[in-house]
Amino acid sequence: PPITTTAPPVFCGQAPLNSGSLGGSSVTTDGLWPWMASLQKNGQHVCGGTLVSLDFVLSDADCFSKPPNASQWTVVLGRRKQNGSNANEASFKVSNISLSNIAGSNIALLKLSTRPTLSNYIQPICVMTPGQTFSEGTTCWVAEWRSGQGAEAVLQEFSAAVQKCGDASPSDIICTEQFTEDQSGSGGPLMCVLDRSWFQVAVLRSPPSASSERRKRAAN
Repeated sequence: PPITTTAPPVFCGQAPLNSGSLGGSSVTTDGLWPWMASLQKNGQHVCGGTLVSLDFVLSDADCFSKPPNASQWTVVLGRRKQNGSNANEASFKVSNISLSNIAGSNIALLKLSTRPTLSNYIQPICVMTPGQTFSEGTTCWVAEWRSGQGAEAVLQEFSAAVQKCGDASPSDIICTEQFTEDQSGSGGPLMCVLDRSWFQVAVLRSPPSASSERRKRAAN
C-alpha cells in the first residue's frame, strides 16, 4: 500500500519566549509576540498585522488603497526592530489582499506567497470565535511599532484591561481602558490569553486623535 504522511497540526497562540509581560507598557524582547507582522509597502513599514495561519496575515483595511495592489507589499515576520538587522526575521511576498465588505467590519487578509517556517520567533495567533468572552478586568495587550526613529522603531507593548461597554453596545464590541494608540500601530492586535493560548480579539484601527477611549471591533 502507498505510504501516506500526515502533517503535524499547527497550534495557535503559543509564544514559547513569552514568560509574562511586565505590565503597563514597555519595549518588547525578541519573540515576545511571535505572530506580529510588519506590513511594508515598497520597503517601508506602513502598518502592523498578525499571522493567523500558515497562509494568512490579518490587518486593518484602511492600510490599503482600493483596490489594493498585492505586488507592492511585503510581510516581515519575526521582526522586533525596524532599524538594523534582525537575525530571526523572514520576508514574504503577498499574492492577494482581500478587504472585508461586511458593514461594520474593516479588516484585511493578506495571503502569503509562501508559507513561513515556524520557530520561537514566528508563530500564528488564535482568532477569537463567536461565543468567546473575556470578563471585566481581564488584562489584554496591544503590540505595535510606533512612528519615529530610535526606541520608537522597536516593537512596543501596552496593557489594557477589559471594561464594560454598557447595555446598548453591540455584541461584537469589546471595550478596554484608555490607552494611547499611534497612527502606525494600525493593523496590530488586541490580544487576550485564554487557557494558556493567546487570542486576537480585535484589529487596531487608525485613531481619530492621539488619545481616546478605544472600543475595538472584534476581528472575527
